[in-house]
Amino acid sequence: MIIGWSENRSANWSEITLLENCARIKFALTNPIMSSHNPFDEILMVLNRIEHSLLKSKELQKKPIENDGFLSIEQAAEYLNIPKTTLYQYTSRREITFSKPGRRLLFRKSDLEAFILNSTKKEL
Repeated sequence: MIIGWSENRSANWSEITLLENCARIKFALTNPIMSSHNPFDEILMVLNRIEHSLLKSKELQKKPIENDGFLSIEQAAEYLNIPKTTLYQYTSRREITFSKPGRRLLFRKSDLEAFILNSTKKEL
């Protein structure tokens, strides 16, 4: 079994990159003649790439989804000035547009504004 790989799931890009870099380190250590420079310099370079990849991955994980133009259920309820339970009812009846990556409900402001405009009652 390869380190970082599980047979029951697919690898993500950071695992593949890590495996590729480990293979480069192993090659540099086992074939010092094939390399025109010091194998330890190669190891240092690969380790720097790994560190950079891990830091980039960590930054992407910390990035809040709301910065992508989406609102959480709490933010959407506050934006519409309605209780969260009412918003949950609208989503269960499919009266409002939402996205559901995993277990989290997300709303676009433009969809919320369209919901407000479409739900306005005409006066008689």
